[in-house]
Amino acid sequence: FSSTTMTMECSMASLVLFIGLIASSTVKSLAEEEILCDVAIVGGGYAGLAAAHFLTTRHRLSVRVLEASNTTGGRTKNWDTSIQRPDVANDDVVELGGQWLGNKTVQPHSWRLVVEELGFEVFDAGYTPSDGNSVIFTSEGRKNFTDLISGFQQLPSPVQDELRHAAQILETLQTSVDLENPQSSPGAVEWDSMTFETWINATVSLRESRTILAVLCTTMIAQSPSVVSFLHILFYIRAAGGLENLVVNEQQYRVRGGTQAPPLKIASQLMSQRPFGSTVHLSSPVREIRQDESGITFRVEKEASSSLLPTPSSSTTFFTVRAKYAIVTGPPPTTGLGIIYKPPLPYDKRQLFQRLPMGNSVKFQAIFPRAFWRDKGWSGTVLASVSTNISLEEIIEEKEQARIQIPKELKQQGQQQTLKNSASSSSSSSSSSYLDGGYLEAVVSQYCFQTNMHIWSGSNCLLEATKRPLVVRVKAKKDEYGLHRRLDGTWNPGSRTNA
Repeated sequence: FSSTTMTMECSMASLVLFIGLIASSTVKSLAEEEILCDVAIVGGGYAGLAAAHFLTTRHRLSVRVLEASNTTGGRTKNWDTSIQRPDVANDDVVELGGQWLGNKTVQPHSWRLVVEELGFEVFDAGYTPSDGNSVIFTSEGRKNFTDLISGFQQLPSPVQDELRHAAQILETLQTSVDLENPQSSPGAVEWDSMTFETWINATVSLRESRTILAVLCTTMIAQSPSVVSFLHILFYIRAAGGLENLVVNEQQYRVRGGTQAPPLKIASQLMSQRPFGSTVHLSSPVREIRQDESGITFRVEKEASSSLLPTPSSSTTFFTVRAKYAIVTGPPPTTGLGIIYKPPLPYDKRQLFQRLPMGNSVKFQAIFPRAFWRDKGWSGTVLASVSTNISLEEIIEEKEQARIQIPKELKQQGQQQTLKNSASSSSSSSSSSYLDGGYLEAVVSQYCFQTNMHIWSGSNCLLEATKRPLVVRVKAKKDEYGLHRRLDGTWNPGSRTNA
């Protein structure tokens, strides 16, 4: 998924490990309950439940969805801000996981499932809505823009030239990628032997250009360009139908009720209506998948704990599922390495799964009684290709509009302190300062500062959010997290550090 904006299309294209056909004859186990069905699906995320919906509605097959956790939705997660509960669907939710949906052209499969078949209402919540101005900070200063195209035009001319050159190369190379067999594409060996960071450094020379391309990577797939194959970047662009669909047309819609609402609805229909005997088994991690002459058998732990790792005890009970077809979805480190396969998966596939970590992202949601920034004609979006310096005095002057109480001790430090930017959500703002001892104070203010996101990808810090005043404090040990003083006394986060 793509950092703070994971696409549901990516989730629906989750890895299918294998599909097996078995004979219709079965042998019932005397020790465990046995369930028979046409198709058994491992994983109750978008991929698994979309497959279940497709098979029951179009092919009238019986399906059993086997989900290890106690809910469905996979990498989508709703949180009700009014009752402080997860896994619900209403107008009070924010999405802790996947949030955005592309239009019918960009993401036709997701759109058909969510909008046309399940009937969910979507609304345009793009980063640069037309009802206000947005702000971009560049090496030439602060400028206003109304859409991403005009925002690009505010960048320094040399940066624009380098990014156009890089985009032309990416667009040309991605057209030769075979989506079904990317490893067989012309140039695949060379592309897969380098990281995206290597390609960036060889293609553009300006630091501002490199920062923007790095941010493009971390926002798309929640990983630093230093660990991402250049072949995968080209594959990703090809799968999206071109770079324009990822940058300009990007996922712009949100689902009313939250993006977890569609999988919750599919699961509810399967569990209540049980079409052709289909249903969803929650808290039911698959521990073993066995294939032999008689077919494929799933050994499933019954009413397991929240742990996805095998923790059987003498009191652990199991049930067996036998199906004509099997679909295995989900993150490879979980369903690829966390399940015993008999016979074992191919050696190359097992080696691949050991080297496919999932990306990490941190989302920050700030909720205000109303969108006060619109009163001043602002969209709430602020972008930056360089570090910005916002004085604490400016923040204090605006605190009344934001209805935020500035802590007394921070106010006293005030006039000498310079607040540097931090990543934030698109509905609020955040500024931050590096203080002695490695403490970072973030004060929510009028605008959202979304800058240098590659520096902020991932987090190993303690996050404490207080309800009143609306202040976020992130504590980090400077040595452990790589914060170093420059000679002029300011803090240098470094290129590979977690904030």
